[in-house]
Amino acid sequence: MDPISLFLLIVAGILVMGTLGEVIFVRTKVPDVLWLVLIGVLLGPVFHLVSRDFVWGLAPFFSALALVVIMFEGGLGLKLGELLSGAPRGFALAVLGVLFSVAAVVAVSEGLAFLGFLPGWSLPNSVLLGSIVGGTSSIIIMPLGKTAKLREEVANLLSIESAVNDTLCVVLVIAVIQFILEPGSGLDTVVKNIAAQFSVGGFLGIVAGLLWLWLLRFLQGTAYSYTLTFAVMMFLYVISNAVNGSAAITVLLFGVVLGNGAAISRALRFPEVIAFKQDARGFHEQLSFFIKTFFFVFIGLLMSLETGTFLIGLAVSAAVLLVRPLAVWLSAAGGKFSSQEKKLMTIAMPRGFAAAVLAVMPSTYGIPGSEQYTGIAFSVILITILVFTIGFRFFCAPGSGNGSAGKGPPGKKVLEESKPMERPPREAVHLEAGPEPREVEGIREQDY
Repeated sequence: MDPISLFLLIVAGILVMGTLGEVIFVRTKVPDVLWLVLIGVLLGPVFHLVSRDFVWGLAPFFSALALVVIMFEGGLGLKLGELLSGAPRGFALAVLGVLFSVAAVVAVSEGLAFLGFLPGWSLPNSVLLGSIVGGTSSIIIMPLGKTAKLREEVANLLSIESAVNDTLCVVLVIAVIQFILEPGSGLDTVVKNIAAQFSVGGFLGIVAGLLWLWLLRFLQGTAYSYTLTFAVMMFLYVISNAVNGSAAITVLLFGVVLGNGAAISRALRFPEVIAFKQDARGFHEQLSFFIKTFFFVFIGLLMSLETGTFLIGLAVSAAVLLVRPLAVWLSAAGGKFSSQEKKLMTIAMPRGFAAAVLAVMPSTYGIPGSEQYTGIAFSVILITILVFTIGFRFFCAPGSGNGSAGKGPPGKKVLEESKPMERPPREAVHLEAGPEPREVEGIREQDY
């Protein structure tokens, strides 16, 4: 078969499996990520139909695009009030989760080094490994709340945690590398860098979102408003990185502003009430599905099947899983979370592309022992995805375990029955595509 036909056949097969994976997820509550990662493993490490070096060449570009698409979609789905109320817990879970994970990985790595399984490994190497695999994957977690119909408080907490994690881990990895190369660097530098990235990224996302919300009034009636919005997202990603901000937070908050456009435009007394059109949301969801499908296959393509490295990754994953319940318990203290929801938050710890990209950085800087990071990190990614997949199926399936699965606080459910979505009142948010503008509470309402 000629290369072009093979390429088209593989792409078509991946899209079909992605669609079937969504159907299987709805029926069995087994996340589609499992099947897509396995397809990647078969195409790459097993049958060598796709070159790993070729995939690595595309990885930085694809991961940036995936981050933009997924974070924006996550922001669109976050209601402003729930975001503000859930931010403290989400941030606490992110910080505690990363710190506990780093500590656990350091303990296991030092033990393995003492036993001779990681020759030449030192304490800074262990801290660096913990920073690489310390955070959950926003690209896996963000779509979870919508697809699985989790209770909004739980979905928002996990989404905020995963968004914060990306930035925390990037800053930590850079700080540890800097410490290894220049031992004089202190903890105060790390804290300042984290605060600066969140502040700059958040400010840029909110300001850009408000400005774009105002400008969209002049794009009414055009067919390319979403195309321009997508271009603005990519501009924001580049600008945020250029000014040392968190690109993930920037795009997330840009999406939050547009997703809550009706409420914000009313509060700011815009001439028209601007709401993100339903057809634009639908197009973005299709694009997000395409990106997510190939992202998970990418993860599988980059896996290493070396036995020794996999066993080390297994030990590291076990350590991360053991400390996760403590982070969840502390961050959820005082909240109205059922025991089943806490178990679900405990296993919602899959590592993803951020860990894969960060694992390559030590070799770029010539850090001793850097050849170990990639293999261990990819093993941890695969194992944590498997744990998440199995645990999600168990804790979300009605009637599983102790019979409380699917139950949240009294009167609420973690996993709701599938039913037609109730349309919000037209006075609150106008989402239909193409109607004539009309008067709402004395204000002219207009989609873009």
